[in-house]
Amino acid sequence: SDEDAARRPPNEGEPITSTSEPAEDGSDQQPDAPPELRGATRFAMVCASNMNRSMEAHHVVRQAGLVCSSYGIGNHVKLPGPSQREPNVYDFGTPYAHIRADLRKKDAALYTRNGLLKMLDRNVKVKRVPERFQESFAQHDVIVCFEQRVFDICVETLNARENESMESVL
Repeated sequence: SDEDAARRPPNEGEPITSTSEPAEDGSDQQPDAPPELRGATRFAMVCASNMNRSMEAHHVVRQAGLVCSSYGIGNHVKLPGPSQREPNVYDFGTPYAHIRADLRKKDAALYTRNGLLKMLDRNVKVKRVPERFQESFAQHDVIVCFEQRVFDICVETLNARENESMESVL
């Protein structure tokens, strides 16, 4: 189906560096925002890996009919592994479907039991890949951070950028 094709990476397993393109009308709204939401408040949800908290919030906010994006701030996407010293680590831009397939191959029973496969099933339905906040230049009206250190990194990132809108970060 067309929906499956949109989720499939050009080369399965290769990271995608960017998933956002400007809208055809030149606005900075999400390209998938319906016309009735153009000009609506733009939300961003941010956690460490763009896997759990930010994706659940993204899912809920989008279900409410609002324009939403989600991000992580870490250097990599980290998920629990078979032990605390053996996490599963992926690059941002690695498709959720690839991560899900990799975890199924590694130990489907473990990752079903700990809820990772169910979480990834949800993520695949929300968007294609985890994105890193520091690499996105999308404009947002409201940014929700799920930890103090995530907030600090978001503010630091925004303050380091050239201010194009002349709006305060806080």
